Amino acid sequence: MDIHAFERRIEKYEISKIVLADVGWHGTTQYVLQRILDAIDSKEKVYGLYLGCLDSTNSRIGKENYNTYAFNENKDSSFAKGILVFEALIMAPHGSTVQYKVENDEVVPVFGEPDNPTDFLISVQAGAMKFIRDYKNNILSSNVSLNSKICTNAFCNLIMKPLKEELDTIGQMDYDDFELGKIAAPDPFIMYLVHPKKLYHDLKHCPWRIGFMYRLFKLRLPYGKIYSFIRGGIEQKNLITERKQSKKNKNIVRSLSYERNIKFDILSGDGR
Repeated sequence: MDIHAFERRIEKYEISKIVLADVGWHGTTQYVLQRILDAIDSKEKVYGLYLGCLDSTNSRIGKENYNTYAFNENKDSSFAKGILVFEALIMAPHGSTVQYKVENDEVVPVFGEPDNPTDFLISVQAGAMKFIRDYKNNILSSNVSLNSKICTNAFCNLIMKPLKEELDTIGQMDYDDFELGKIAAPDPFIMYLVHPKKLYHDLKHCPWRIGFMYRLFKLRLPYGKIYSFIRGGIEQKNLITERKQSKKNKNIVRSLSYERNIKFDILSGDGR
């Protein structure tokens, strides 16, 4: 469906506000949709409803244009530390959406090749659906508070303080992010003693770094706090490096500008 078909559909249904429901993280889809609407001079606004959003979302789509359930731009959120694990656990039973088409005057997605879910993943998703059905049919459900803290507490505990069974099952799940790997499956410790750079590489590209450290060191330590401390130090170092580079770039620009002015003075006969 091209942008003009998108525009005609908005006009047909007299849409004044588009509500986008998604897991969230950075608000990219909402940002792109709003840019498309702005490009066709549409006055419609996109409003996002998300499970959670990470840093830069406010500056990208505006904090007044979305709402979250679990967390919002909070680096210290335990849930935010496990979003890649969460995505793996809620993987859809069909392939990714590659495009959209109009069918019987309705916009429908076109899916790519489906992934092959494991028996473990199928059982996890079946258990989640059973809980939803049981909760919905329970006469006491209307008296039970399901705020975001209660609903996400168990998952946060899994991410921050996993049991061995959880580490062994979830850690061995396949994870595909441009290359196929595992959620948290470190090599033997001796391998990293011989090749320390490999430890840095594997930890950096691991979807569940806290689980990775649990499985690697096999000790019950506060890896969440350890990782947050390390990450804070790395981010601070990167910030200092960026500031130094920015200052260096400004000095280069000033130097080039000065040299250009000197050459101009010489050529114009004003050089001394």
